[in-house]
Amino acid sequence: MMKLQSLVLATAAALTMTTAFAVPAGTWSVAAGAHYVDPKSNNGTLDNGLSVDVDGGVRPTISGEYFIANNVGVELLAALHSIMTSL
Repeated sequence: MMKLQSLVLATAAALTMTTAFAVPAGTWSVAAGAHYVDPKSNNGTLDNGLSVDVDGGVRPTISGEYFIANNVGVELLAALHSIMTSL
């Protein structure tokens, strides 16, 4: 029974592995998805006196990555969120 479990686990691990792809320098990558945005509870006050309350939750995101060298990239992630302001 133990050999069967080991065989099943090894097969599952082998099937879920992916190969790494080489990305050349100068390549752009753009992706969209959803992330959980969880701001700190101390949201603060803006310079003009408005208090700001940013809520958390799942929000749509977009990211762009530029590869500055082979397999080395710089990525920018942007997320949408709602802001509540009060005087």
